[in-house]
Amino acid sequence: MAVSNNSLRFINRDLCIDRDHLIIPETIIYDNDNEPGKALRPIFDALWQATGFPGSENYDADGNWTLKK
Repeated sequence: MAVSNNSLRFINRDLCIDRDHLIIPETIIYDNDNEPGKALRPIFDALWQATGFPGSENYDADGNWTLKK
């Protein structure tokens, strides 16, 4: 997992996925009315959690996707 310099607290951590098989939650989007970022959050959180983070750092407190630089 690549992180920006803003995440220096994780600089000494091994940010590789910690398992051979990563099973992520299935997500089905039935219509275009929903925001894809919110629908995909469980997938992104699972990827980040597999590298030791609590979840994706690209979501705000309300669950909206925001690109962190």
